[in-house]
Amino acid sequence: MERTESLNADFDGDEVNIYLVMNHQSQAECMSLLSAQADMSDPVMGLKLAPSQDMLVAYYLCFDTIDFLPYKHRDLKRTFYVLFDLFLSEKHFSFVEKMRKFYLYALQKKTCFALSLEETLELEHHAKISYKHFQQHVKSSRKALAMQIESGAKGSIEHAFQMFGSIGYQNGTCINHSFWEGLTPSEAVEHAFEANQGMSNASNIWQSDYSYSKLVYSLQGLIIDYWGRIVDGEKVIQMDALSICHHSEIVSEDTMKFLVEQMTKGKLNVLANQLLTQDLIKML
Repeated sequence: MERTESLNADFDGDEVNIYLVMNHQSQAECMSLLSAQADMSDPVMGLKLAPSQDMLVAYYLCFDTIDFLPYKHRDLKRTFYVLFDLFLSEKHFSFVEKMRKFYLYALQKKTCFALSLEETLELEHHAKISYKHFQQHVKSSRKALAMQIESGAKGSIEHAFQMFGSIGYQNGTCINHSFWEGLTPSEAVEHAFEANQGMSNASNIWQSDYSYSKLVYSLQGLIIDYWGRIVDGEKVIQMDALSICHHSEIVSEDTMKFLVEQMTKGKLNVLANQLLTQDLIKML
């Protein structure tokens, strides 16, 4: 399940092409080149293993009790990116494996992906008051749909409010009804038109042209090696990546903050010990 996000699989009829590798040498090469454990990061897809919905819910429910991760952020995806920046592929893979085993154990006796009529009516009641009130309720509720939204496993507060409150402003028209109530015919037409426009705009993003293809093929071999150089195979492009790259292109913002905090904390501890030692000497 952790492998499916990088394949853009959301189980709505998706298909995947499988290539059967016949000889042993090719199989060994694929185990090395395509192994998530040995090579977790991809320049296009990002990390090859992403938290599943079950993992996100378990992480949200048991955040305070998880003690096997050296760094934790409320957003598990951001946590995984920082852990990869700090520890690279194989160690990061072990953290994903520990998290996978943990959620399989933590959710054994819990039903987290059921939506009861009671919760549905409760959400509808809060949505009718105001969006802000609905948002506060979702954040404080520990019921199934609210946990899915807050953990990042499914949907968002905006989507839930469209279901139980109102869809809102679309295509110059304010749609006052929710999906739960049902749309009027004119509202249904306006919403369908807006949805069609959105799909049309999204489909234009990935139209590849000559410049895009040229960049991909020209840059696909570039890596930053152990010594911090930018290399293409055996050819050294730049001796020091840090001199031409912003730190956010090498490590994430969260990783940088974590490293600065750790370094600052260490220096403050040293300073505190020095001051304490000086005070003790004066007292003696």
